[in-house]
Amino acid sequence: MPFAYDELFSGKIGHYTKRKFHIDIVEDATPFHCKQPYPVPLVDRETVKAELERQVDLGLLERVYESEWGMPMFATKKSDGSIRTVDDLRQLNKVIRESTIRYRKSEISLNDARDIAF
Repeated sequence: MPFAYDELFSGKIGHYTKRKFHIDIVEDATPFHCKQPYPVPLVDRETVKAELERQVDLGLLERVYESEWGMPMFATKKSDGSIRTVDDLRQLNKVIRESTIRYRKSEISLNDARDIAF
């Protein structure tokens, strides 16, 4: 019996098209561009290159040749030999304007859920 949300949990990468997202940056932020990328070991370069091409083909990444903002990324090997890419967004996180939406702390929410009966 198919469930209403089977498509969401198919394990495939998709695109959320319901709305556009925008990152608000503080007014006086100076664009950051990493001075030097993290090194990729020679033995992993082809695997990393293939993974980045795969992400471009899937529409997750976009090939950009010039940008004011440039964050470094690195790759780690998974146990199955494939590559996981990790973006270092610490500098961007420092200049993101704080959201006006306040979320409750998870401990409070978990404590509130303890008394809920299903």
